[in-house]
Parts: sequence; C-alpha cells; structure tokens
Amino acid sequence: MDRRYRKKMDAYWSREERKAALRVEDWARSEWFNYSHTHPDWWGKGNRSIEDRVSAAKIAIRLLGRLDEALRERELKTQCWVMLCADTAYDAVFVHSPNPYESVFPYVFPDARWDQDVPEWLERIVSAEQYVIGVGVREDKPCYFIRPRGEASHQG
Repeated sequence: MDRRYRKKMDAYWSREERKAALRVEDWARSEWFNYSHTHPDWWGKGNRSIEDRVSAAKIAIRLLGRLDEALRERELKTQCWVMLCADTAYDAVFVHSPNPYESVFPYVFPDARWDQDVPEWLERIVSAEQYVIGVGVREDKPCYFIRPRGEASHQG
C-alpha cells in the first residue's frame, strides 16, 4: 500500500477514534441510555480496502473495551456492543439500559446467531476470551455483533 496513503489514513483513524472516545467518555457519566451509539467511521472510508476495514473495526472494539470497563466501574445496569456492517459508515458502538422511554431492555439481538464462523480478519482482532461474536444480516449482507463475553448486561 502506498506509504503516503497509509500515513493519511492513519491520521484519519486517529482523529475519528479521538472524536468517538469523547462520546464514550460522556456516556460513562450518564445515568441511562436508549440505544445510544456512535460511529467510528462516519465517512465510510473503511470501505476502501481490507486494511481500512480492519482499522475501523479495531477502533470500534477498542471503544467497546473502554465503554465496558467504565460501565462496570459505575455498576449500572447496561449493555454495550459493536455492530460491524458491510458498509463501515454503519459500524457503531452501542450502549443501552433501562430508560424513561421504556424501550426493551435488555436488547436480545433477534437475528444474531452467536459463536458462528466469522471472517479471518475479524477473528484475528477480536479476543475470544473477552468477546462473543454474533452474525446477523443487514441489507442482505452479513453484519457482526460483538459483545462482552459472560453476562449480556452489567447487572448493577
């Protein structure tokens, strides 16, 4: 891959991760969530190559780890997960909890099948000890859900 392109993209990923991390920090101070989410690749630049696809996914997984850790410290009743779609602009990090809008909690991932075979690039970047991966479908293409292993939600 062209060195100048890689340098430009590394700078892009760094900026996008910093912006998304600020949202995660804000969430860590919230009392409830209604499918709150952020996108680590708002512009869909991860669609350009497998390397960029992996970069977008890595950011989402790092954000999930930070969010999961912050929520565990607060002992709130919550769920957090990552959704990775065919179009990286739709990749998202979610957090959900009981809330004043009474949306269903916990979210049950109705079309996800857990512990399925996943692409090698995803298997390489997701720790099987920390996370479980589910496979669903969005717009007729595979969509991957990644959530902390063990309890589906923090029990607060």
